[in-house]
Amino acid sequence: MIMANNQLRVSKYPWVVCVVLFLFMFAGIGLANTAYGTHLPYLIKEFGMSNTESSLQASFRSFASLGTLLILVPTFKKLKIKTVAIGAFVVGIIGWLILAFAPNFKWLYVGNTFLGICFAAAGMTTVTAFIRNWFVARRGLVAGIITAGTGLCATVLPPIQRAVIEGMGVRTCFLVEAAMVAVTLILVIVFLKDTPQEMGIYPLGGEKAVSAQGEDEFVQNSEYSANTLCHVLICIFLICLGAFNYNAWGHLSVLYTNAGWSSADVATLLSFAGFVLIVTKIGYDLVVDKFPVNKTAWIFFGCCFAAMLMWWKLAGVLSMPLQFVTFVVHGMGGVLCTTG
Repeated sequence: MIMANNQLRVSKYPWVVCVVLFLFMFAGIGLANTAYGTHLPYLIKEFGMSNTESSLQASFRSFASLGTLLILVPTFKKLKIKTVAIGAFVVGIIGWLILAFAPNFKWLYVGNTFLGICFAAAGMTTVTAFIRNWFVARRGLVAGIITAGTGLCATVLPPIQRAVIEGMGVRTCFLVEAAMVAVTLILVIVFLKDTPQEMGIYPLGGEKAVSAQGEDEFVQNSEYSANTLCHVLICIFLICLGAFNYNAWGHLSVLYTNAGWSSADVATLLSFAGFVLIVTKIGYDLVVDKFPVNKTAWIFFGCCFAAMLMWWKLAGVLSMPLQFVTFVVHGMGGVLCTTG
């Protein structure tokens, strides 16, 4: 039951929601995309796959994600945001279990299709809906903290994944990841509500700003209306950005392995990349809270382009400090793909 505004109370509970959404991103996007690349060299060996067959996993994941995103916002008009989130993580658990028990490499594509659905339905669109409802003030900082969940996943998980895979096998690693998603599902069920009004509290900073109407609708207000050309350019930009981040990121482990790096060094590089993402995501949102996005985005996109050139030319140079520099540049650009 949603209470009237004059019955609401101030609470720190929105920060609990922030923590849950942080883990939401960790399990929804971090596991399914950012950290999935660690598996690829082992899957190629386990199933005797070619690099092309391995890369198709990302294609199936991406197409499933795209299809889900096309129907996601209309779905919010019929279902509660929390219901969508629960469904996303249930699908994600099924996907990880399919991967764990896959009899041949073709089933990896099926599992990744399920992960793609989870990736989209438990991704930024759903998280943004929660942020909009729960936070009136400090949205930039909150978004940076929440999206840093993917960076934490990329930081802490690769060494753990490598240890589990080399000690117990890649299938056991998939089971561990399914369990992590299951824990996140429980947290979502227990702690998340669509709106703070359902708990009789104000959104963060909303004591005076909250409106009496429209609080439970997924509507994103904008200060300006983009014209058709702007929409076309944004679509082109997002296609380029998606290729840079989601597809390229998923192949980095294969890139470095083929370039002669050991699996331990690859895990170290990916962990450092995750740490950089944590820092840059929080820093990015602090920047855009103070400066217009259209004045700063070109700097971050320039970093995207520079990082791609550096990977192209320098991935085969066996210098850890040089690769760290590459990932710092990548982190400053890759932040556009989530918080941007």
